Amino acid sequence: MENTSFFVGFLVMWVLTETNKLTLQQNLLLTYLSSERLVPRINSLCHKEWQDVRSKQTSNKLFEVKPIIGNTTCPGHLGQRENTIINRLRIGHTRVTCRHLLSGDTPPLCDECNCVLTIKHILLECSAFNDIRKKYFPCSPLSNFFESTDLLRVVSFMKQINL
Repeated sequence: MENTSFFVGFLVMWVLTETNKLTLQQNLLLTYLSSERLVPRINSLCHKEWQDVRSKQTSNKLFEVKPIIGNTTCPGHLGQRENTIINRLRIGHTRVTCRHLLSGDTPPLCDECNCVLTIKHILLECSAFNDIRKKYFPCSPLSNFFESTDLLRVVSFMKQINL
């Protein structure tokens, strides 16, 4: 962030000096003000633009998990292994559901439901896991599943169903 502020300030100062419209002291003052106010504004505009593009990609599986762009924090009570499991579940990448991408095979099918095996299907939809799922968490939309569910219980659920 500091490097960005310095760069933007330097750029503003250089442009103004080249155009010979302001004195050096005025340039330095403007550079300081620009870097303090301009960088957060640029960041905000970039974030808004990124969100606008992301909002149009509703068929994207990451949009379904996290429709609003922002930081995702990992709870402190989980270990590194559990955090890795949760992050892979969030993005839908596990060995079971994505092995076919590396091998060139067809996507795996759920033995019970005969549909494509996805993390969403495993966590929320598969009838084979209904009884086990009820022990660990209530079903909720995937968009707020990881925020509204105890993540340690999600990890325990995945261990119990051997995934």
